[in-house]
Parts: sequence; structure tokens; C-alpha cells
Amino acid sequence: MVKRYNRLLVAFYVLTDALLAIWAFMLAYAVRFESGLIVVQKGYPPLEQYLQVLPFVAVLTPLAFQIQGVYRLRRGRTRVLLRSRQRAARSPPPQIRSEHDRTAGC
Repeated sequence: MVKRYNRLLVAFYVLTDALLAIWAFMLAYAVRFESGLIVVQKGYPPLEQYLQVLPFVAVLTPLAFQIQGVYRLRRGRTRVLLRSRQRAARSPPPQIRSEHDRTAGC
């Protein structure tokens, strides 16, 4: 049951990443050519060209994330926690001083 849940969660991540990549791609077109914030000097490319590229954006974005290991689930373990544990394993144990050492000024 847990593995099925994990697969559904990863599928949800992949789907939302693909949809957000499409949205970001189209938003970039709108900001670049429709908003007037950036001066267009060579004319507007047709929107149909951008729409033809959308399937590639939708496939390549999750693929790049998969290659980078974004979809690897680490239940209860974050990268920060793993790094801190590695540092703790490499650092020497703290020096324990007795009450006698503290009062003697050592």
C-alpha cells in the first residue's frame, strides 16, 4: 500500500511539474511579446510555433527533474538532516570536563 501511495505521489509531482512548465512557458511568451515590458524589434513570432513546442517542454522538464533526482522520495530524511548527520559522524566527540577540571582552571 505504501509503495502504491509513493507511486501515486510521484505521478502527481510529474503531472504538476509538466503543467507548471507549460504554464511558465506560455507566461514567458506573454511577458515577452504581449505585455509591452520588453521592446520587440524583429516582430512577433506566431503563437502556433510556441504551441508546437509545448509537448517537448511538458516531457523534457520532468525528465530533467528525474535525472537530477528530484522525484526520489526520502521519507523523514531531508538533505539538510543527512548532511548534519554526516558532519556529526566526522567531527570528534566533545570533550567532557569534570567539575574538578573546571574549578582547577585547566
